[in-house]
Amino acid sequence: ILFHAFNNPSIDSYTDWIDHLSAKGMVVAYIQYPTDVRPEGGEDFEPTIIDGTSDWPHHVPRMLSIESALNRLNEIITASPRDTAIDAVLDNLTIMPEHLWIGGHSLGGAYSLQALGMAQAYSWGNETLVVDTEMAAARPVQEQWLPEYTNLPENSIVHLVVSEDDMTVGQCNSVHQHALFEQIDSNQSLLLYIPSDRYGFPRLVATHYLPANEAHDTLADWAFYRRVDAQADWVVAHSRGDLNTADFAYANLVNTGMLTNLGKWSDGVDVLPIQAYTDPSESKRFADCF
Repeated sequence: ILFHAFNNPSIDSYTDWIDHLSAKGMVVAYIQYPTDVRPEGGEDFEPTIIDGTSDWPHHVPRMLSIESALNRLNEIITASPRDTAIDAVLDNLTIMPEHLWIGGHSLGGAYSLQALGMAQAYSWGNETLVVDTEMAAARPVQEQWLPEYTNLPENSIVHLVVSEDDMTVGQCNSVHQHALFEQIDSNQSLLLYIPSDRYGFPRLVATHYLPANEAHDTLADWAFYRRVDAQADWVVAHSRGDLNTADFAYANLVNTGMLTNLGKWSDGVDVLPIQAYTDPSESKRFADCF
């Protein structure tokens, strides 16, 4: 289940991301929520942003639409017989929502955290779960949508990703959102910091837009799409009982050497690696967030 950013509602901005997931055997639901809805009083609203949350009134219609979309998705998955339009796409393939990948970009990353709370009502992701937020915005603070993760499986991996030169949402949202997953093994719940390395050419700049097609460059290939491939491999391998593939993918998702390596420049100098934090609250890098 993939959620778009605030200014990128079109699926055309995320087909590369979707292709990497679906190529591994995933059924991808791309959720478009209404970013253009302006509640009364919203234009002059001064939000309070605390610990990775915000009280924007705009969250309310968007959360209602996401709730409706997930209800509809559940109807599609559980329908018997299955809708002929779904069969036309999937043929004889079975959707197995107990093995779940959920995530998004920017505001969509924040909303994916709320949607994960909603998904637990359907027991989605209760066997295998990957949560992947890329440069997440502040999530809703409204009480009716505060996520309570009561049934996350042992097979859970969380990647909350920030980038050095994000001029849009900053890093503190993801730092605080990491605390939502304290019940998961610390090696499997990571805040990932993608640095910008301007050593060679072309310059590698870790911007807010790495996950979007419009900014698909070498850094995106190494720091984002390679990781998405491993996430998808891990989930799908568990759904098939293929533990050899699952173990190899797992090493690429939690092993700091395999996960963080971004290759070398043409003269052999190492590209600055991704930095992985199991407890970002204790890192000097994020001291300004607290």
